[in-house]
Amino acid sequence: MRLLYYSGLAAAALAAAAPALAQERGWIMIGRGQADGSGQGTLDARQIEPFREIMICVQGGDVRFNQVGVRLRDGGSVDLRLRATVDNGDCSRFISLRGRREVAGMNFTHDPATLGGGTARVELFAR
Repeated sequence: MRLLYYSGLAAAALAAAAPALAQERGWIMIGRGQADGSGQGTLDARQIEPFREIMICVQGGDVRFNQVGVRLRDGGSVDLRLRATVDNGDCSRFISLRGRREVAGMNFTHDPATLGGGTARVELFAR
């Protein structure tokens, strides 16, 4: 019983640490959205400056991303085939924007079954 308690505490600490580790390595959270039963989501970036990489972090549940589209401030877009499950409290791999780009936001589709009827916060980090 005690082992389960400590395992739960360790998992909670790790979940809280993922975005903190991202910030320590030069990553800035530029937007936040939600994954839910609809299977699609969007978020707007609040930071206006050019970035070369993004990373997607989730809190509150596992999210299996199918398609991610990054909207750029110049009206263009970068379509990504992430096709990966990002576990609760974890982040995706680093994703190149193919040069320094100003991010306006992100649209994504995901498998709602991975949330088990719940929701998860999706955070977009950039550097």
